Amino acid sequence: MIAFDKNEKVDVWVQVTERDAGTVTFSTYVFEVFDLDDDTVQAEATASLSGNGTATAFIYGLVDTTASGFVAGSQYNVRFTYTIGSEQYIDVIPIKLIGETAGVIVPYAEVVAFTEQEDIIETIHDGVEAAVENYCHRTFSSTTYLHELHNGNGTPDMFLNHYPIISITQVAIGEMAAIKVKNTATDATRATVTVSADDAEMTLIVAGGDSASTDTIDLSNASYDTIDEVVTQINTLGDGWSAETNDTNFGSLLSSELLPVMAHQVGSRGNQVADWSYLNMPNLVISAKHNAVNAQLHYPGIFTPGFQNIIITYTAGYTSATMPKDLKLAILSWVKSIYTQTLEDSEGIKKYTTGDLSVTYGDSITMETKTILNSYIKAVFA
Repeated sequence: MIAFDKNEKVDVWVQVTERDAGTVTFSTYVFEVFDLDDDTVQAEATASLSGNGTATAFIYGLVDTTASGFVAGSQYNVRFTYTIGSEQYIDVIPIKLIGETAGVIVPYAEVVAFTEQEDIIETIHDGVEAAVENYCHRTFSSTTYLHELHNGNGTPDMFLNHYPIISITQVAIGEMAAIKVKNTATDATRATVTVSADDAEMTLIVAGGDSASTDTIDLSNASYDTIDEVVTQINTLGDGWSAETNDTNFGSLLSSELLPVMAHQVGSRGNQVADWSYLNMPNLVISAKHNAVNAQLHYPGIFTPGFQNIIITYTAGYTSATMPKDLKLAILSWVKSIYTQTLEDSEGIKKYTTGDLSVTYGDSITMETKTILNSYIKAVFA
């Protein structure tokens, strides 16, 4: 039972979790307040909705006890009547007016405002999704993996790190030098180049001396999306930088294919003037078949033996449309379990505040949820 004082206005709500086909879509919804003594309607209004058409939705209404007829010390029922498809549902929440106030306030200690509840659910849902992936040692959401490296095993088959495979962009054996780069500033203590595939950028740093500088080239920018364009940009930087395309045939290749390197040393050392250093990209691009379910890759030849010499870019995981229904159910069940604990102020949630929710999962995961998740724990294919 919710208790508050007369003359207060309080949002009262109910949570409705998937009833049909994984979503909740309301056809009708009515909010009423009944006098508990004689079951007469004290107030009636159209309820408000949030999340209509999603897996977890809410109906809520404002109980305005400043209206005539509400009596301090009396009890009432807040009744939500709604239909989903052809089915009608009724949820009842008892309330009691324990006293009377002179002003109009919302008692946060007793009833959390609906917008804050929505924030809490969203935070819990994000946390549960991360916890599920940690539990299963997998990434479930569709993700593109750039330049995933594997050791060539001398056989026609190998297994990728993530599944199910959605698509494969490129499979390559070995590397080739695409760009020659150096920094000839002799008073610099260090000059480095970093290529980040995830951030699609190249960072060139000169430390020390008169040429000290940091420059970044956005490889996703149309002005620098080929090898020749990147080389031209490096040569405009000054500060001792120079670059060349290693092979004239490579000039039109995409700069996004450059393999990642971290703080690659390309500068002069003491009295030694820097020689060319190389930025590489995948070499021999091959055609390979794959098994989407178990992430098996099959090549008609063999994957040449070597260390980290097989370079693969692909997309794997589930989209919202292909996410298995039992996995969705497991996530929602865990969310509901934790969310219920927030209402009961149990040990599963240590604290929550608007905009900053700290969640402790404790024993909130049920055996039913574990049973589902256990079937999705990352498999080791061989």
